[in-house]
Amino acid sequence: MTRALAMVLVLAVPSAALAWEPIAGSRPVWSGPAPYQLNQAGSADLGVSVTEAEVRRGMDDWTTPACSGLSTSYGGMTSRQPGTYEGESVIGWIESGWRHSSSAIGVTGTRYTSSRIIEADMEMNGVHFQWTTDPGSGNRVNAYSIALHEGGHYIGLGHSSTQSAAMYYAYSGGLSRLGSDDEAGVCTLYPGGGGAPADCSVTGCPAGQRCVGGACVADDTPPPPPPPPGGGVCAPCSAHSGCGGAEDYCLSYPDGNGYCGRACASDGDCAGDRCQTLSNGARQCVRYSGSTPSCAAGGPSPGGCTTDSQCAAGERCDRGACVPGGGGSVPLGGACAAHGECASGTCFSGVCTQTCDWPAGGCPTGFYCDGLATGACGAGVCLAGSPGPRAVGEHCSDNADCENHYCFLGRCEVPCNPEQVGACPGGGACQVGALACRGACGPAGSLGDPCDANAACASGMCAASGDDRFCTQLCDPSSPCPEGYGCTSAGAVNVCVPNGGALGGDCARNEDCATGICAFEEDRAYCTRICDPASPCPSHMQCVASGTPGLEVCQPRPGEDPRGGQGRRRVEGCSAAAGPGGAPLPLGGLLFGCAVAALRRRARLSPLR
Repeated sequence: MTRALAMVLVLAVPSAALAWEPIAGSRPVWSGPAPYQLNQAGSADLGVSVTEAEVRRGMDDWTTPACSGLSTSYGGMTSRQPGTYEGESVIGWIESGWRHSSSAIGVTGTRYTSSRIIEADMEMNGVHFQWTTDPGSGNRVNAYSIALHEGGHYIGLGHSSTQSAAMYYAYSGGLSRLGSDDEAGVCTLYPGGGGAPADCSVTGCPAGQRCVGGACVADDTPPPPPPPPGGGVCAPCSAHSGCGGAEDYCLSYPDGNGYCGRACASDGDCAGDRCQTLSNGARQCVRYSGSTPSCAAGGPSPGGCTTDSQCAAGERCDRGACVPGGGGSVPLGGACAAHGECASGTCFSGVCTQTCDWPAGGCPTGFYCDGLATGACGAGVCLAGSPGPRAVGEHCSDNADCENHYCFLGRCEVPCNPEQVGACPGGGACQVGALACRGACGPAGSLGDPCDANAACASGMCAASGDDRFCTQLCDPSSPCPEGYGCTSAGAVNVCVPNGGALGGDCARNEDCATGICAFEEDRAYCTRICDPASPCPSHMQCVASGTPGLEVCQPRPGEDPRGGQGRRRVEGCSAAAGPGGAPLPLGGLLFGCAVAALRRRARLSPLR
């Protein structure tokens, strides 16, 4: 029940020692009191006054542990709807047109940079569930319990593998309370001093300590072992600061762990690894095993687990170890009212289930891995079902409509995790959806590409500056913009704006382009960028050979406006090397004027109106 792009570099590295997890490995938090407003309609089942009381109780109870410095700030009622991401953080009930999995009781979308939560919206499912102040059961849910759970996501907590925790992923009814694991989580994220961001490369360290890999350690702590061969590629990391160069970044691999990349322009820079294009055009060396990104040191320890599906029948995964399940007799898919009734040990929305590795799967025959049912990042759950009637690309209203059980923004799509590098092995960018870790492979725009709506961008953010509309991303000191872009205020948030001409804009030299590449043809010159299957060109452009081995760039299609119908303008900016005499180079010899930069976490703005 949380949320957050294609190949986001902020990690979600699990810890075998803790049951609770943050929403991302960099542990983003609110920099001051966590603000929230309540949609004025409230819940149709509860009425406005009861809704307000239960929501405030669920949110404010996170401030009660004595070891925590967390505070909240209630802004009263608002007419704004949750889920629009317009710069205000709103909680509300959706009574019609629920756009998420029908099994999700609530979905909390947190938008954050590497260290700070910028905005959060909490959507409560009033379509498929009945809300009450009594102990819940089945599709009748206790309002306080769900507000408490969603409130944990709101402040930066992920799910817990401890069944007694309020942050356990499966609600089976009854009343929830903060447990010791919940308190450990909130006190770690928001210690008594007030909850500073976790990355010490931003915050610094106390006297007698130094910053190593984004964490404060004692000055006498032995230095970490040297990175493996290849300039640090595949060195374990949990923050960008743990990697070698200023432009080397911590990448999330499919095994759930973080490993360093290295800035590159082509495969030749990567000593046998691949130069992978991220969705903002940045390129990093990534190690592959066949068609899958993989580092030899990755993966859980032998005998460990990350989901229930990796354990034997009658067991579940708790803190990296397979432990006995509930000891019950109800099989997977059977009706239940409590965890102990299920052989798997987990009762989810009145049905016995187990966790699974989304999108890979791992469920028994007759079940599929639903990555949206919990309304949060992390593992999926096994639900009964057979393939639906609709193919990829066709309209849908629920996962059950699709032959691959994945309905994304109203269409059956190929699932991917935007937080992982190499998320779309078949090509395309991984477009972020309602959850930061749930996306779909497609031709969504990269940073700086022209757009007409949020949905046109892999980041889910389309911004306007004058006559230009372009894909953008959030920024702050912990997540600065790539080279060629400036961090500019856009109301309640800061976003990346091109310092030079946008993709397709007029140019006379490399310095005129935010990408640092001005392409010169016989009758025109325009700003372009590198493209490949992971970072396709906008629909009005095509990916063509640049003349430099291994590199392709975006070229306007015959008869198409290079700016995608937005007009053309040139803006001086990006300090970069130019071709001889400052002139642009032809496609046969492009010069890369701006340094390769890396993708930062992104979030969604309101649709352009």
